Amino acid sequence: MAKRYHPGVVIVSVVVLCRNAVPNLPRFLETLGDLHRRTLPDFPELVFVDDASTDGTTRLLFHWGETAFLPVKVLGLDRPSGRGACLREALALVSGDAVAVVSPDEIEFPAKLRLLLDAYADTASVVLADASPPLLHGISIALVGALAGLPKPLRRASAGTLSLWNADVLRRSSADGDGLALAANMLARARETGATIRVLESVRSDAETLRPRFADVFRLAAKGVRP
Repeated sequence: MAKRYHPGVVIVSVVVLCRNAVPNLPRFLETLGDLHRRTLPDFPELVFVDDASTDGTTRLLFHWGETAFLPVKVLGLDRPSGRGACLREALALVSGDAVAVVSPDEIEFPAKLRLLLDAYADTASVVLADASPPLLHGISIALVGALAGLPKPLRRASAGTLSLWNADVLRRSSADGDGLALAANMLARARETGATIRVLESVRSDAETLRPRFADVFRLAAKGVRP
């Protein structure tokens, strides 16, 4: 378990959801060498969940974690379970007050996390990096967001893969599913808990955005997203 160095320090659990991530992981892991400097005085831990990769992702993470300079937890799932299930597995492992959810293809992650932490400290419960989805995804993203009851400023951001959550809010907002439908569902639940959600337009998520699918639209239209 991570321990507080002194009162008032925020423990930040960085959750990295992976699937066949070997092409991106070496560069991502290299950027983490700057994580301590960027997040001080906040104390980071890393939690990796591998969604049954077939390219050796779990093995690479275990090997890297043996010599890592900060607490690392690695969980490899036996069968593909989707982003929602992976996130729930991660939440059983985190010890942080705040949880950053990130994709391993996010560039310059430590610097972006620092900006999210600054906004989080300014009373926000959830902080999202602005997403830059392809133009053709815009209509689907707007439709999924509308079905989820999200206001316009949150719809595009819901497609991003970089966010920072209060741990308790994230646990109450966890849901089933994958992709954009899951993200919209979680943000809708967070709003119903009264969480303060901010989108940082100055911080862009350059990882691959969550792709909208027609199945997302039909699923939300049929079931609704509110708990």
